Order: sequence, then C-alpha cells, then structure tokens
Amino acid sequence: MVKESSMASPDAPRGIVPQFETRTLNSAWTEFYARILYMMTLPLADARAQLSKLVHEASTTHERIEITKNGHRAAVLMGIDDYDAMRDTIDVLCDHDLLRTHLRGQRDLAASQGLDGQELSDAMRNVGRGVNAK
Repeated sequence: MVKESSMASPDAPRGIVPQFETRTLNSAWTEFYARILYMMTLPLADARAQLSKLVHEASTTHERIEITKNGHRAAVLMGIDDYDAMRDTIDVLCDHDLLRTHLRGQRDLAASQGLDGQELSDAMRNVGRGVNAK
C-alpha cells in the first residue's frame, strides 16, 4: 500500500514529497519503505512559458510538476505513462473482485502454487487461447 504523506517535514526543502510504502510479508512481519519524490512547483505563467520543456521532463523523468495559480495549487503535470499507471491502480483498487483475485494470486505465488511458462501456455491453449511459451 502506498500513501503520500500530507505532512512533509518543515525542514524538508519545498517540493520534496515523501511517500511511504509498507509490504506485509506474513502476519508477523511488515517491511517499511520510504521513497522521496521530487515535485517541482511553478507558477502558471512560468509553466506556460516553458510548457514544451516541462512536458518532455515529465514524460522522460517521471517528474511531477505542480502548477500554481495566484499562489494556490491548481494543477499537476505528469507523464502519460505515470497517469495511465495511476488510473490502472485506482481501477484495480475500486474493483473489489479484481483486487480479491489479485491478492489470492499473490498468496498462491507465495505458497509456490503458481504455474511456470509452459504450464500457463498449456492451460491457456486448453481454454482456446493459443500462447507460445518462451
């Protein structure tokens, strides 16, 4: 589960956004990760003047650019790959059946109950979806 912190440290430079991630390994162990993402903040006039450069940066570096209007947060510019990934994540989290299936699949893999490439290819061929295993 990834959560963006709404409370950045007062000592952190402006634009530094900490993100925290936890991963439950089993009922007794949880790993904790922290990622620091940089988010540039620009006024609308500056963003407009360098829009082409900002779009290039967002799409190649995965940087998010926050745009302000009259000193207030108004928009975020992000690369399309990041946007698509965010929408896919939201779709999965909103679809309870899909999320349950995903979590069951993770448990099955952890318990070594998954299929290797050839087994998956055979199973898909058996249901009419021919796939060549590599």
